[in-house]
Amino acid sequence: MRKRLTKIEVETSPEAEEAVSEILNNLFGISSVVFHNFEKGTVSVSVYDEKEKIAENQSQLREKLNELKNFGLDCGALKLVIKSVKYKDWAESWKQHFKPLKFGRSLIVKPEWSKTQSVAEKVVILNPGLAFGTGQHATTKFCLQQIVKYRPRNCTRAFLDVGTGSGILAISAAKLGYSPVVAFDYDEEAVKVAAENCRKNRVLNQINLFKKDVLKLPEKSKKKYDLICANLAADLLVETYKKLIGRLNKGGKLVLAGILNSQFEEVKQKYIKAGLKLLRVKEEKEWKSGLFSAE
Repeated sequence: MRKRLTKIEVETSPEAEEAVSEILNNLFGISSVVFHNFEKGTVSVSVYDEKEKIAENQSQLREKLNELKNFGLDCGALKLVIKSVKYKDWAESWKQHFKPLKFGRSLIVKPEWSKTQSVAEKVVILNPGLAFGTGQHATTKFCLQQIVKYRPRNCTRAFLDVGTGSGILAISAAKLGYSPVVAFDYDEEAVKVAAENCRKNRVLNQINLFKKDVLKLPEKSKKKYDLICANLAADLLVETYKKLIGRLNKGGKLVLAGILNSQFEEVKQKYIKAGLKLLRVKEEKEWKSGLFSAE
């Protein structure tokens, strides 16, 4: 286990909180921790990673933060602070920010340290580790809502999780009866965390989990899925649309999430022109997610 990690923290405004979180999530492939300073009216968004990876992405982070100002957001100071922290201090910080999340009576997602009791049909125990995905973010919630809505009822439904992160979507799908369940991520650390979470939830043997870059997938695939969740950056969704559509069964559903409002139209048009039908759009603050169907 790592003894120390490096923390990179961005001081911003409440209005830009989710936008900054998404930038950090996409750059580092791990979930951010958010702290609200109500006295100052500011928000601190942080990620914890290896020193080398923080240094490698620092200049790109500054560029993307500067680009935020073009979207008309009040971004606050956008001050960066970088410091070394003990691994145990990082682990403890999650307990303040990761709360149980319920989806009716069908599903509850909660951290392993939570003592929350639930009458939910299925319970997912999650330790996010150095990976993105706790269900707290609006885009992840939208994905989980669709997994619950289209869960198998006296039928077989295949599920694909593109960019699995912590494994939260694949684990939830397996718990709710999807089969087969396939999940992958380009980041080796995320795959390790997802595998451990699968073990904790006793579904590892139900999920085909592996390391893969979505950009390197072939456009055509013999394997088809009834529900695909792709919680990715907008540019990736645009670039890989043929790869994702090529894996949908007829009548299958595709969930696209993690998209800024200003980028959603481009993503939407790309998939509609390719033959998909837009069934639902969910907007929360500056984020949009879409549910598409292969008619």
